[in-house]
Amino acid sequence: MADIRGGGGGFCPPMDLMRSEPMQLVQVIVPMESAHLTVSYLGDLGLVQFKDLNAEKSPFQRTYATQIKRCGEMARKIRFFKDQMSKAGVSPRVILDKDIDIDLDDVEVKLGELEAELVEINANNDKLQRSYNELVEYKLVLEKAGEFFASAHRIATAQQSEIESQQVGEDVLETPLLQEEKSVDPTKQVKLGFLTGLVPREKSMVFERILFRATRGNIFIRQSVIEESVVDPNSGEKAEKNVFVVFYSGERAKSKILKICEAFGANRYPFSEELGRQAQMMSEVGVNRSQRVYLLRMRNSYTVSIQGRVSGRLAELKTTISAGLDHRKILLETIGDKFEQWNLKVRKEKAIYHTLNMLSLDVTKKCLVGEGWSPLFAAPEIQEALQRAAVDSNSQVGSIFQVLRTKEMPPTFFRTNKFTTAFQEIVDAYGSSDLDMAEIGGGGGGGCCPPMDLMRSEPMQLVQVIVPMESAHLTVSYLGDLGLVQFKDLNSDKSPFQRTYAAQIKRCGEMARKLRFFKDQMSKAGVSPKEFLGNDVDIDLDDVEVKLGELEAELSEINANNDKLQRSYNELMEYKLVLEKAGEFFASAHRSATAQQSEIESQQQVGEDALEAPLLQEEKSVDPTKQVKLGFLTGLVPREKSMVFERILFRATRGNIFIRQSVIEESVVDPNSGEKAEKNVFVVFYSGERAKSKILKICEAFGANRYPFSEDLSKQAQMMTEVTGRLAELKTTISAGLDHRKILLETIGDKFEQWNLKVRKEKAIYHTLNMLSLDVTKKCLVGEGWSPVFATPEIQKALQRAAVDSNSQVGSIFQVLRTKEMPPTFFRTNKFTTAFQEIVDAYGVAKYQEANPTVFTIVTFPFLFAVMFGDWGHGICLLIATMYLVLREKKLSSQKLGDIMEMAFGGRYVILMMSLFSIYTGLIYNEFFSIPFPLFAPSAYECRDASCSEATTIGLIKTRDTYPFGVDPVWHGTRSELPFLNSLKMKMSILLGVAQMNLGIIMSFCNAKFFKSAVNIWFQFVPQMIFLNCLFGYLSALIIIKWCTGSQADLYHVMIYMFLSPMEDLGENQLFPYQKTVQLTFLFLALISVPWMLLPKPFILKKQHEARHQGQSYAQLGETDESLQVETNGGAHGHEEFEFSEIFVHQLIHTIEFVLGAVSNTASYLRLWALSLAHSELSSVFYEKVLLMAWGFNNFLILIVGILVFIFATVGVLLVMETLSAFLHALRLHWVEYQNKFYEGDGYKFAPFTFTLLGNEDETKEMPPTFFRTNKFTTAFQEIVDAYGVAKYQEANPTVFTIVTFPFLFAVMFGDWGHGICLLLATMYLILREKKLSSQKLGDIMEMAFGGRYVIFMMSLFSIYTGLIYNEFFSIPYPLFSPSAYECRDASCSEATTIGLIKTRDTYPFGVDPVWHGTRSELPFLNSLKMKMSILLGVAQMNLGIIMSFCNAKFFKSAVNVWFQFVPQMIFLNCLFGYLSVLIIIKWCTGSQADLYHVMIYMFLSPMDDLGENQLFPNQKTVQLTFLFLALVSVPWMLLPKPFILKKQHEARHQGQSYAQLDETDESLQVETNGGSHGHEEFEFSEIFVHQLIHTIEFVLGAVSNTASYLRLWALSLAHSELSSVFYEKVLLMAWGFNNIFILIVGILVFIFATVGVLLVMETLSAFLHALRLHWVEYQNKFYEGDGYKFAPFTFTLVGNEDE
Repeated sequence: MADIRGGGGGFCPPMDLMRSEPMQLVQVIVPMESAHLTVSYLGDLGLVQFKDLNAEKSPFQRTYATQIKRCGEMARKIRFFKDQMSKAGVSPRVILDKDIDIDLDDVEVKLGELEAELVEINANNDKLQRSYNELVEYKLVLEKAGEFFASAHRIATAQQSEIESQQVGEDVLETPLLQEEKSVDPTKQVKLGFLTGLVPREKSMVFERILFRATRGNIFIRQSVIEESVVDPNSGEKAEKNVFVVFYSGERAKSKILKICEAFGANRYPFSEELGRQAQMMSEVGVNRSQRVYLLRMRNSYTVSIQGRVSGRLAELKTTISAGLDHRKILLETIGDKFEQWNLKVRKEKAIYHTLNMLSLDVTKKCLVGEGWSPLFAAPEIQEALQRAAVDSNSQVGSIFQVLRTKEMPPTFFRTNKFTTAFQEIVDAYGSSDLDMAEIGGGGGGGCCPPMDLMRSEPMQLVQVIVPMESAHLTVSYLGDLGLVQFKDLNSDKSPFQRTYAAQIKRCGEMARKLRFFKDQMSKAGVSPKEFLGNDVDIDLDDVEVKLGELEAELSEINANNDKLQRSYNELMEYKLVLEKAGEFFASAHRSATAQQSEIESQQQVGEDALEAPLLQEEKSVDPTKQVKLGFLTGLVPREKSMVFERILFRATRGNIFIRQSVIEESVVDPNSGEKAEKNVFVVFYSGERAKSKILKICEAFGANRYPFSEDLSKQAQMMTEVTGRLAELKTTISAGLDHRKILLETIGDKFEQWNLKVRKEKAIYHTLNMLSLDVTKKCLVGEGWSPVFATPEIQKALQRAAVDSNSQVGSIFQVLRTKEMPPTFFRTNKFTTAFQEIVDAYGVAKYQEANPTVFTIVTFPFLFAVMFGDWGHGICLLIATMYLVLREKKLSSQKLGDIMEMAFGGRYVILMMSLFSIYTGLIYNEFFSIPFPLFAPSAYECRDASCSEATTIGLIKTRDTYPFGVDPVWHGTRSELPFLNSLKMKMSILLGVAQMNLGIIMSFCNAKFFKSAVNIWFQFVPQMIFLNCLFGYLSALIIIKWCTGSQADLYHVMIYMFLSPMEDLGENQLFPYQKTVQLTFLFLALISVPWMLLPKPFILKKQHEARHQGQSYAQLGETDESLQVETNGGAHGHEEFEFSEIFVHQLIHTIEFVLGAVSNTASYLRLWALSLAHSELSSVFYEKVLLMAWGFNNFLILIVGILVFIFATVGVLLVMETLSAFLHALRLHWVEYQNKFYEGDGYKFAPFTFTLLGNEDETKEMPPTFFRTNKFTTAFQEIVDAYGVAKYQEANPTVFTIVTFPFLFAVMFGDWGHGICLLLATMYLILREKKLSSQKLGDIMEMAFGGRYVIFMMSLFSIYTGLIYNEFFSIPYPLFSPSAYECRDASCSEATTIGLIKTRDTYPFGVDPVWHGTRSELPFLNSLKMKMSILLGVAQMNLGIIMSFCNAKFFKSAVNVWFQFVPQMIFLNCLFGYLSVLIIIKWCTGSQADLYHVMIYMFLSPMDDLGENQLFPNQKTVQLTFLFLALVSVPWMLLPKPFILKKQHEARHQGQSYAQLDETDESLQVETNGGSHGHEEFEFSEIFVHQLIHTIEFVLGAVSNTASYLRLWALSLAHSELSSVFYEKVLLMAWGFNNIFILIVGILVFIFATVGVLLVMETLSAFLHALRLHWVEYQNKFYEGDGYKFAPFTFTLVGNEDE
């Protein structure tokens, strides 16, 4: 086995793979001279994991930064050699010996020399290769151009022969530039030059075209294709090219050709320069054709000679290049022989210096101190390595090795060999094991919970990233793609304009503005952006910026032109109407004048002025010189202003005008505002310029548009024709403009999403870069942030990739920082658990590593939902709908869904679980759309007689075994169904509630165990478990016992008298032996647990704080040395003050909250019973009253209608509204009843920088802040309201009524005028000394009481008032206003009831008659009184809240909210609970014995039944049916109309606010209003409808639950009275009865402390909190949105101290 052991470390002792090796934290102190060798030997050993002791230093500040930089430079040279060898096909020589004895300085010198030599060889080779490629191209030019000139020679020879034969010849077409006639004058011949070269083939056609354009066709070009690719001398890449010959005339043309050649990358080469001069001679001298042919022959022979010289040069270059490459290969082989040795040496040295940089430098002692982990067995090997290093380095001082003690968890190490290594790696691929089992419980704290990721949040670390400037942008971009780093803002003290990348953000913001402008324009034009599915956009930001600017300018210009044209069109439309209406007026006047003229001429007498046209008629008898010249103005005025306009004109001109108006039937578009308006055409006649100027000013003031009008009828007709024609032209022009605009917007839409994503990404990157700190000297950015521990490798990989991709010479540095700051909370969730986690996070984000409620919520939430929704038919419907979402989730996740669909899709797995549990509970309830089925067995019962439908349990006979699963189907349809299911579901609700509350308390134990808080275990968990289970755990046990035994005991009576009369016998209510003793024990333990929770914890925390901070401040020096203490941890900054009073009050509130919450939370779980019953009854009503009733008519049409109504009712009410209702109630039970037992939820979410959550940045209209002018009296009341939410701007302020209602409701619960006087005295002290106290520094509690002194003052006054009504002074009644109206009939007055009392006087004038106190009827009487009074007060305050909503709607002019919110809410509330209040008052006034509970229940269940003895007034049944009908009608009245009306209003408001294609009618000619498009918001109808649906459900259910919630007034008032009575009777009177002065004094002291501590402190806080709850939840939610923000002006009154 020796060989097997050698695989993983051959020297190690036998392995133990079951547990990891014991580890130790060691410290090594090494002298400077032996440090390098020591680390080298330890590296060879490989058994020490060093810790970085210089984590706070940057890499540039460390000791060996220069050496690391030197090694990095050598590593760069080695990488360069490796790259060159790879290209040359040379492989490095493999070395087997890992121990290399080479000096690093020699390696550095050698690498430098070799690099310089290799670089020089490469440069020479590149130069020779370039020359070779140029000569190859030159050779090709000579060949192809030579062929061209040879062709020209052949053509010239042929022409010469033809000329000699014919003596006449024309210019040959093929060579127009070479041919020359003798007849041409030599002085007029053009001198031609030519250029030759090569041009890339793909550019050849464009090259030729550009040449022609640049020279205007004054060139001649020939191109010849080269078949094979050639190597371009400049780029060194192969390319396909053409040889070209260009003939030109003049230097100007030549310079243009040269520039074009350079632009197109065309390489030019000289071609036969001497023969070029011969060509010039051929052009200049008129030689004959024979001489020309001779010269061409000479040129061809010369070209051949040049080609020969080029070929020879190519051969020489080829030989030289081959020799150079051989030399280079030999050099690289030489390098390859030593490459691995140098590489290993450099890497080793770099690793050594990196490790040395992790050691702490002690300058005074000239040594390095290092810490690290090592296995316990490796201590001898490490010490041996240290000694060997000291000897080999000739160090006079040896290294020191010592073991340190630590609580830090060590790393994991298993000793493996070559046989077990692979198996260990398979296990490690899942995750490394821990040293102990602590982390399995959820973390270092050692939790008690099962191993699951969701129980504790991910371990987080504060990391620092140092990024070079050149790679910063790419680094942040890659980290954004990764999405695992939450950056901290290190520049929070700088304004946005002072930050590094402010200009870039401004630039991105400007581009975002342009994109929003495009989006708005596309939305108006009905153009949808093209969907972009990718996430990575490879577009340059500069190109996007230029493109957006160009498109915005073009679109703005088009819009401006369209606006101008639209305005002209609207003006012409108005002008046309003026011409029509004014023309009719003048034509009418003309006809009247003509008729009058005819009458005058026939009668020859003066007639009276015609009424129709008094200002147009002119009398012949009037002297023309005395006639008045009248002017007139025409135009349009808004109709609503027309009467005022006419009146003002008469007043301004003192009646010296004549005005006529004509109504325009259809609305017209105003040219100025662009909005439709109803207008009148007016004609005003005036006399004089002064009157005209007045009329013009009035027209301008009233927005009246004036238009010119001629008296001449022919001109009127001409103007009408012109206007009509111009309108037709404008209509065509506008339509064409809109078409062009739409095409442009569609072009934008194709790229819109890509541009938008790019801009948002860039803006996010620059915002993140602005959070990083700039180090100017080191040219780097330093960032800090939180990241999960598991993400470290991915972050480092992203940093490395960014450095490589940005070609940065320096890489980014990633290091972990130590901090005491609380990390953010991050849970790794999947698509199943995400929605459940969001439900919990909506309540509050878990504190770092706090127990996560989601683990159990995954099961408990859908289960509690299903308890309320139990019907397996409805569950199957939900399941089918959810499976559609689940099965198509891949497709749906990539689509843009609506708000409602998005919400349902996000919670698809929650709904899936809800549907599955609903099927399960539906099977238990045995309900399928309310129909029972004997699925598992026949019913266990049969009918005794024929009246089975009316049978009760007495009328049934059990014939079989009990039904195996769920409710026996025989119960459904019987008269006993409702009482049976009532009892079953009510008790089941209590059992489930107590079980879940116990789970919550157990979770608090897990938290305390994890955070190692023994105080919370013994003084929170233990007493809470005792209190809850001694009361409600006991109640649950009684329920189970009653079920098992079939007892008829009254559990309500048992629990009530367990408190009120614990010593009485139980009688028939006894369920088991010794029950009374058990109850007394439980009651005693429950009472003991209250001070157990309250008192010890604050004192223990104070003692722990004093012990922890003992000696951390400077004190007077004592005799002993122990007093010589100094501050630790860098001073006193970590020493926080301990406010004992604050801790005590916090614990007091927590105790009150738990004690009262144990009662109210248990009662709150009864909603499971109520909602389940309501769901079942509703389902039954729809089935029986709709489906079965329709079936009974025997009519096919009625049956179809009935089925449709049943389907819509089932879907709308049961599957939508009831689902939402049950969901909200399950949410409430988890948030309030379950999570408040253990869940603090005061953490903050891990919000990493990521691109996946980039949202659109749409501009919104800013709402003004809210400011109320308050005085010292109203300020505290305003703060109570603001704690719920600051009022929206100009929203109705609840404080106006809160000043009265808040202290009054407090006093209803705190009614005792003795206690009120005590509160008043305490408050008067604060008020009378307020001037002095306001200038003092008070403690937190005193500061809070002083700030609310006027609230407490009002509370005390109202407490005195209600105490007088209750007639209680420290629970003692006093006949203050008159003697009692009753007297005792006999001596047993203390035991008397109302029957034993005789009324002898008038009714007691004010409050409760004192005779009631102390009688056996006191509790029932006060119970009834206070319960009914609570309902009356609650209904009154809820009505006040709804009236306040009317005030808001009236103020904001929202008729929709008045008619479809205020009215139906008032009807619903008052038809049910207002009616109940009226019944209470009638019962009080009449003294009736009617059962109001029975009346209200059967008003819903059996509205047609007779009331019998419960009838309180005539026609009560008819009234109830009317109220029930109105209440039912008000629900759809609230739900349906409002969304549709809002949609219609939105469409009307935004109608015409976009450019649209012109229709035939003029009404479509609309333009944008308010200067643009920013006010045009999208209307999400589905979102509005669901919001209204939720609001309706909330109000309907809230009307019930809020009314029930006001019963806390009764409960708290009764508790306060009983507690006060107990302290008086059981303490004070009992002490008085002993006739012992000492006992009396003790009794008085106990009474005082109990009264102050419990009644004046705890009860005051309790009543205050409950009054707060009633105002915030029951009252303010009826009208108060509270989504505004406070006015916070700049003021010096709030300037505080700036402490470090």
